[in-house]
Amino acid sequence: MSGQNARQAEILGRFRALFGGEPDGWVRAPGRAEPLGTDSDDHLGCVLTMAIHLDTWIAFRPSGSSRVRFYSMNLEESCVFELGREPVIPRAWARSLTAPCQRVVECMAAVARYNRGVRRLPDRLRSGRPGRGS
Repeated sequence: MSGQNARQAEILGRFRALFGGEPDGWVRAPGRAEPLGTDSDDHLGCVLTMAIHLDTWIAFRPSGSSRVRFYSMNLEESCVFELGREPVIPRAWARSLTAPCQRVVECMAAVARYNRGVRRLPDRLRSGRPGRGS
């Protein structure tokens, strides 16, 4: 079994133990380092990015409610909250998760407005570029 397959099997086992059942989907983000231009990219400046051997895996399944549960296998810690009521000062590792969750709430509200007949999505949702803090 390759290293990647072994890691996915380990994540699957932990997912089953923590949440019961199978994930509905998987996401893998390859690691990268930006020795030059981390912030200049937002201003259309030059960026030097390189791939590294680390990556991030996410196994997920909708909960059927507004409750969100994250678990970090590296830290063996979890973070639980309701969408729209993200903790103001979550655990340090979970801080980066609250902005995307807030964005999900914004998008869901925009889609609901669109479905009610308000046919224009806000520019920041149409642009495809993440907002500040995302």
